[in-house]
Amino acid sequence: GGEAIKNPHGSQVAIRTFDTTDTGKEYFGGKVQIPLLYTHSDRVETLPSCAQSLGGYDKVPIEAAVYQKDGNPTAFTFQAHPEYASEGPEQPTFRAIINKMVKLKLITEEQRRLEVENLNQNWESVYKHSIEVMYAVSTNLGWL
Repeated sequence: GGEAIKNPHGSQVAIRTFDTTDTGKEYFGGKVQIPLLYTHSDRVETLPSCAQSLGGYDKVPIEAAVYQKDGNPTAFTFQAHPEYASEGPEQPTFRAIINKMVKLKLITEEQRRLEVENLNQNWESVYKHSIEVMYAVSTNLGWL
């Protein structure tokens, strides 16, 4: 099996761009980098033998993974939350989570403010990439 740990770099809350691996490029149409929304304090440290990393960034080296059986994908996982895109630019879930993270002292009020501002400025890009990732996953699993 794999292992998840508390992220030694602290909570990851915001838009983060991950670099795709060669396997990630195969599944995500050749994309080299993918910006998505994050709200988490843990990270995947190691993957089980049936999984391959799809990419990562300096503070989260395994951002996404594909799990396979007999060479066919059976599941995809993300540290990010591409599903947040379904809520539109208001992002009530993302905002509620980061507000709670401030109350729990996982991030500062200033971090929250800056990340909300960043989200407002970059919403279109995050939305586009989130939808593309969800479409790629659905297609690769044979759902579409």
